[in-house]
Amino acid sequence: MASHGRQINGRGEAIIPEYSDVSISDWEVIADPHPFLHHVRASDPVHWDLKWHGWLVTRRDDLIKVMEDPQTYSSAFDLRSARGDSSASEDDLAAVSKVLSKWTVWVDPPAHTRVRKVMASRFKPGMISKTFADVGGVQAYSRAMSEALIDDALRDDTIEIVAAVASPLPMLVAGKLLGIPPADGGKLKAWSDAMLDVVFGDAPDRFARARPAVDEMAAYFRHLCAARRRQPREDVTSYLVARTSQDEGLVLTDDELVGVLTHLLFAGHTTTSDLIGGMMVAFHDHPDQQAVIRDRPELAESAAVEAMRFVTPVKAQPRTATCDTELRGRSIKHGDPVLPLMIAANRDPATYSDPDSFDIARTPNPQLGFGRGIHFCVGSGIALAEAAGFLEAFFGRFNKMEIAVPYSRPTDLSWHHLMLQRGLQRLPLRTFVT
Repeated sequence: MASHGRQINGRGEAIIPEYSDVSISDWEVIADPHPFLHHVRASDPVHWDLKWHGWLVTRRDDLIKVMEDPQTYSSAFDLRSARGDSSASEDDLAAVSKVLSKWTVWVDPPAHTRVRKVMASRFKPGMISKTFADVGGVQAYSRAMSEALIDDALRDDTIEIVAAVASPLPMLVAGKLLGIPPADGGKLKAWSDAMLDVVFGDAPDRFARARPAVDEMAAYFRHLCAARRRQPREDVTSYLVARTSQDEGLVLTDDELVGVLTHLLFAGHTTTSDLIGGMMVAFHDHPDQQAVIRDRPELAESAAVEAMRFVTPVKAQPRTATCDTELRGRSIKHGDPVLPLMIAANRDPATYSDPDSFDIARTPNPQLGFGRGIHFCVGSGIALAEAAGFLEAFFGRFNKMEIAVPYSRPTDLSWHHLMLQRGLQRLPLRTFVT
């Protein structure tokens, strides 16, 4: 039965008339998501997306319920069932799924618990500090690398910040973390980029296009693991390789090892790159905050946290209902896709005052950009340190900046056409020193 004049969809669920034909997968929503998300969060917070055929969860408290209940809302995701195109070959599906299905973000307990425990033990702050001790820590290393990258790319006070810094910086940090030679960063970035649409998009030919990159990245990490078995180093790869041979109840299989390493490289690169790009748009749109970070550089870490809230590069972490259940009065059926939208929850006015304002001194700031519960991002501290180091380098050099292309709204910029990830393909900036 309809309520409050709402229309009814094919599932017997009320929908918002203004947005009955709008989907989270639409290009306009990908480029400028917040008008749609604000309306849904206020009017229909657990919303059935007619085109995507799943539930959108938009309020912070509901999102936490979903993400902290893996028994009811499974993270297990079968790429083979999500082909979206009958032309995708079984070979392509099997090859891509073999690697990506081992990513912990798509694994439920108990397998997730075992693998996550191994990863978490190596990502403790003290262990990360040890890896970066020779360069002063992650933030200092990121600042130094950002300074060098800016020097190399700046032309006539203009810099394309995505290609110049936002993309290569995370690859340099991930490379040092995993023990990857800097010379290999280019091909790893290319493989990572080729995998974007399989992970976050819905293009019908995504499996065929990603297959070579997945195969080559997996082969690269198998070769690297073999080298570390012969000659271990003080890097994450050596640590994880050792856990394939130690009988401590924390043993990784070889396939899990490759899955973990490809996941760490991919997530470490894409999330931080998109965070930095989106953060610079936020600073452009809030020029008063440029003055704040310039005058108070000690706020760099706080600014990175606020950028993760405001930008939320990973928009959602998909779930599937394991049984019939109810959320905010909505009847969710067994097998229904459920999409807890961190990008919507991070602008929830019930939690954040003036949520559409970018405030780098915001406190407290319980942002959800890295997820919640058992799938909270293990590398969150590294990503924030990278973004903070970049800010120290950029605003330590330039007094202000502005976007160097005609721009009045988000749709004017070059966004990746990805449903679950928010990131820029390019962002030219004009810099000023006064």
